[in-house]
Amino acid sequence: MRAAEFKNKAIKCPYSLSIRYLFAYNMKPFNAIWIDLRGIKCPLNWAHAKVRLEQMARGEILELTLDDPRGYRDIPRAAEAEGYAMLAAEARDDGTYLLRIEK
Repeated sequence: MRAAEFKNKAIKCPYSLSIRYLFAYNMKPFNAIWIDLRGIKCPLNWAHAKVRLEQMARGEILELTLDDPRGYRDIPRAAEAEGYAMLAAEARDDGTYLLRIEK
């Protein structure tokens, strides 16, 4: 599922190196590959994500859960620099972060 298929409101990503949009409302259900990276510090959390992204098919979505604020800041930039699309980045109330990346 591509970012263009999400419906409703678009918000500009504040951290984006290029102009990308996140679609935050009325998202269609989709299957994502999930990796729990809590307890793994940057840059190792990006290394784990990158290895998994390289194994995935184009168009698949990787969902990361992490607790490292530096990773939350740096992974979206690194993903876009590698040519991946950032679909979502959200900070949760429990101190974790959710990142959604499309290959």
